[in-house]
Amino acid sequence: MQPPNEPGVFIDETSHVSQAIVGVSTSVTAFVGIAAGGPPDTPTHVGSSTDFTSALGGLSPASEMSYAVRQFFQNGGTDAVVVRGTDSASDPATTHATLFPTSNPRGGVFALRSTSFNILVLAGITDEPTLHDAATFCEANNAFLIVDPPAALSPQSMQAYATSAALPKSDHAALYYQYIDIADPLTGA
Repeated sequence: MQPPNEPGVFIDETSHVSQAIVGVSTSVTAFVGIAAGGPPDTPTHVGSSTDFTSALGGLSPASEMSYAVRQFFQNGGTDAVVVRGTDSASDPATTHATLFPTSNPRGGVFALRSTSFNILVLAGITDEPTLHDAATFCEANNAFLIVDPPAALSPQSMQAYATSAALPKSDHAALYYQYIDIADPLTGA
């Protein structure tokens, strides 16, 4: 319609079909630790426990991360990135070197630089230098760190631990307490 030459109000009706806005995931949780299999130091996208089993070997008694990934999906999680470290992260002496390898700037947690994530989980890791570096990494990458406390802390001990220097003081990190006891699907214990 061409603009009229006279002042006034003119209506030009056009038809259009409104489309529903499709929801998208706003949160991708990253897990870094040891796994039963899969490519080391490579971000692997998984959308279910079945995907995790196919790509990284599934549940393993030696991998606290595998249990965390399983619980993530059982509790409604839908999008995860998993990085298998190259060494055992169960020994505090090797934890930091596994998750923050100085010899490999693309290994461990650093592998996440090539992908998008919002939450970082280092299941069962309580090593002080590792937690502090993980919080710094999350701050630099606009992500949030979920920290596990050492197992078997009483509520009174937890208060002292939460205010100690062992935990990073960051607005990009939170401590998840208390451990939940569930049946182990591998042993039934």
